[in-house]
Amino acid sequence: MLNKKNIVCFVLSLSLITQLFPSRNPSRYFPFLEKPEEYVTKRKSYVYPSLFLTTASTAFKRHGGNTGIPELWGRYDLKQVIASLSAIKSCSGCPDYNPFSDEPGYTDWSSKSLRFYMNGKIRSQGVMLECCQNLLGSSVSCGFSVPFMRVNSSIRFMFDRQNSHADSRYATIEEEDMLNRVRREVHSDLGLAGENWSVTGPGDVDAYLQWRQFWDHKLMVRGIDLNVRAGTLIPTGRRRDEDVSASIPFMGNGHWGVYGDAVCELELKQNWKLGVMLGLIHEFSNKEERRIPYHSEPTMFSAIKGNIEVDPGLTFKISPYFTLENFKDGMHAQIRYTYRKHSADTWRDLRLDKCVKSYLESERSGSKCVRASRNSLSSFTSHHVTFQVVYDPKEAMNNWWLKPKFYAMLDYATMGRGVSKTHQLTVGIELHPW
Repeated sequence: MLNKKNIVCFVLSLSLITQLFPSRNPSRYFPFLEKPEEYVTKRKSYVYPSLFLTTASTAFKRHGGNTGIPELWGRYDLKQVIASLSAIKSCSGCPDYNPFSDEPGYTDWSSKSLRFYMNGKIRSQGVMLECCQNLLGSSVSCGFSVPFMRVNSSIRFMFDRQNSHADSRYATIEEEDMLNRVRREVHSDLGLAGENWSVTGPGDVDAYLQWRQFWDHKLMVRGIDLNVRAGTLIPTGRRRDEDVSASIPFMGNGHWGVYGDAVCELELKQNWKLGVMLGLIHEFSNKEERRIPYHSEPTMFSAIKGNIEVDPGLTFKISPYFTLENFKDGMHAQIRYTYRKHSADTWRDLRLDKCVKSYLESERSGSKCVRASRNSLSSFTSHHVTFQVVYDPKEAMNNWWLKPKFYAMLDYATMGRGVSKTHQLTVGIELHPW
């Protein structure tokens, strides 16, 4: 029985859940947004294979507007990249590094700001496998999910005359070709292999335990379905390749994580359902070899390479939704909105040889501002609207084998800050083999 005391506890529990429970994927490139039916299973076991396709060609700036996906890690200035490489070579006893010295009609551009736009594209195709097993007819279930995908990403450079040094604004076509040639030479000296990346592999494994509580005809609604899930993210996904500038991590980039999710669904009246999904994910710190910016150059173009400790920020999610069931025999429609926020990561320089200090420990003029601005680059917020259609043959009085449900959904990125503008199309089938 749900008395006033229980109602107060229920409301307080939802408030606490808002602070404690999370999204399962902290990636700024691939949303992999959850659907409510993964949680509101009504004590049914299922297997859910699905096919997905993601595409992104721009990203959301931190202060409004669009930008290139690689520019999420900062604007590219060839001067800064050369300074990074020069510092490393000088520390090794090599003479001053100047990639312009061998160019015909030599002009020393190395100390002048030479900015480039960085545009990029990300495409992925894959399959997501999910499985949920109800335990002995109780309110407890367990399950897992894992994606397998092929990812193609690229970076394209275009010289930015207007924001470069004044001397370059009237550069001839031949001079612009020379700047691009030097840029490619510098990238080769950095040990970078190309500006295209194509890799196939798994994402992170999500393993969880879930609890369900249902109240029938309470609080002036037909039913209240509360589902709480706690899980672990196992870092089986492909990591970023530090020697390919266009590479991106599939999911958590090698970090273990724990999360909790909560879904509360109200059946307002027959075939009308209103719900909300809440979530929070915590990833554990990890020691790894990464490129570390010398000053303010993008991370993937730094000459400093060594061990660091990365302590990821928290990721919070809230996703309200409305479902209209049986608008036509067996057909259900749903619309939902998902807000995700990832706080800034913390980096620590663990290199034993710090002959060249990275931005993390530098005492150069303005280094405090550089540290603050660079640390904020790892944070992001995203806003997605999802349109979902489900066909349930059982609701249409068709008793098909394995009692399938067919899903089709589009996750459309509407707004964001510091995040890839990724849209995802998914089609899947939910099967009940037992």
